[in-house]
Amino acid sequence: MISDGHVVERARRKPGLRSSDLDHAVRLQNGDDVTEVDHGSLEPGGQLVLTLKSAEQGATKADVAQLTDRLRRIESLLSPAH
Repeated sequence: MISDGHVVERARRKPGLRSSDLDHAVRLQNGDDVTEVDHGSLEPGGQLVLTLKSAEQGATKADVAQLTDRLRRIESLLSPAH
């Protein structure tokens, strides 16, 4: 349905999806535009599953906490007291 940020028109038309349906699905899955989608496919049950491009994926609280911890360790290694 979507490949590297581009709608595969033949795949979109086959099940009768409108462009607005795809745009809505992208927004529901935290994207702003189809160009942010790496891959999108229509599952047998009718659900549209999208994978955002790496650069468009948001960080989780755990990601931020892990980076904060790593930065603290680097700061402690660089401090003059070491």
